[in-house]
Amino acid sequence: TLADILSNIAPPPYSRSSFLGYVYQEKCMELLLFPMEVDRYWKHRNSVLKRDWYNPIRKRSIRNMWEVIVGSYIDPHGSRTVGLPRNVRGPILSHQNQITPPSPEIFDPAVDFIYDVIQKKLLIPYI
Repeated sequence: TLADILSNIAPPPYSRSSFLGYVYQEKCMELLLFPMEVDRYWKHRNSVLKRDWYNPIRKRSIRNMWEVIVGSYIDPHGSRTVGLPRNVRGPILSHQNQITPPSPEIFDPAVDFIYDVIQKKLLIPYI
């Protein structure tokens, strides 16, 4: 499965590094990088919420991560746009002007969509 490959527990020759090499060769790294960035955002935001939510520098770091993810992967003109359909992209972009960065759950439909694309467009030909 994709999860096994990304967790590096799939049997040889289906290692994570082999799959990453294949994805790189196919020029689709943004499809893997996007969910990884969302995961980092999720972990960082939750960490700050638990320990240091009132620290303006920490809040700004969350905002910066949000802006990088949206600007790079979600915005149709971003440097690493993942090509989300409008009905998935729209709700994320509608949170752009909020002062407080939104909950990471806002990315769930986009991550689900990207994993579906990875399964169909990359994993099946790889295997």
